[in-house]
Amino acid sequence: MRSTILGKAAGVQLFFIVAIEATSFGCRNTLISDEWRKAVLDFHNRNRQRVAEGKQRTGSPGTVMKAATKMYYLNWDCDIENNAFLSSCNGQMPIPLDYGVNKGTFKMNKKCNINDNTMAVLKGWWDQATAADLSQNSKFDETKQKEFGAMAYGEAKGFACSYSNCGGSTGELLCLYSAKAQAAPNNPLYTEGNVCADCPADDPCTSFLCTPKTYTVGMECLPFIISATSSVQFKRTDKGAFENRSSPSEDAYA
Repeated sequence: MRSTILGKAAGVQLFFIVAIEATSFGCRNTLISDEWRKAVLDFHNRNRQRVAEGKQRTGSPGTVMKAATKMYYLNWDCDIENNAFLSSCNGQMPIPLDYGVNKGTFKMNKKCNINDNTMAVLKGWWDQATAADLSQNSKFDETKQKEFGAMAYGEAKGFACSYSNCGGSTGELLCLYSAKAQAAPNNPLYTEGNVCADCPADDPCTSFLCTPKTYTVGMECLPFIISATSSVQFKRTDKGAFENRSSPSEDAYA
C-alpha cells in the first residue's frame, strides 16, 4: 500500500511516494517502542469506530452518541510525533495553532509500566464522553470534555503522541492532532447521520471510519522532517497507520 506525502527541498515542494513498511512505524525516536505506538493508535481508532457507529456511551446511563456521516481513521504521523516530543515538558518547539493538543502527566520511574500509565491517561480523557450529554448532538462542552473532543474530532486524519521525563518521577504524555475541534456553539465534533454517508470516494468506509487511500503528511509540523533518506522513494515506519483496517479488534474501550 502506498501513501503520498509532501516534502520540501530547496524551497520547492516535491511529492514523494512512500512505501508503507508493514513491520515498523519508522519514527526517529528509538526510545519509544512501536508496541507503545500501536497501542496508542489502536486505542484511538477503536474508540472512534465506536463513536462513528453510534455506540459510544455519553451523559446519563443508557444514552449514546449519534452515528457519524464522516469520521476519519487516524494515521500515525512520525513528523507530528517529533513535534510532540520536542514540545513536551515545556519544550521550546511551538505547536501549530490549528492542531488539537492533549497533555497529561503520570509517574515515571524504573518501576513504572509506560504502557499501563499511558493507557490510564488515555482512558481518563476518553471517559469525558460521559461528563456531559452528547446524545442529542455532538457539540461538546470544552470545560468538561476538552481532551475527548480532540480525540473524537471527525475531521482529524493524522496524529501522534510522545512522552518525556520532565524531571524526577514526573512524566508527560503529549498528543497532537492534525485538526482542532472547536467548542463554539455551532461547531460539532462531526455531522450526525448514516454511518460513513459522507466519506469521499478516495476515503472509503472501512470498519465505520473513512479511511484514506493515501495520507498526506502535514506541512505544519515543527520542525518539518521526513524520513532519514536521500532517495525520492523510501520506506517509512508507519506500521499502525494502515493496520487492522478491515478487521479491527473487538476489545475497544467502552
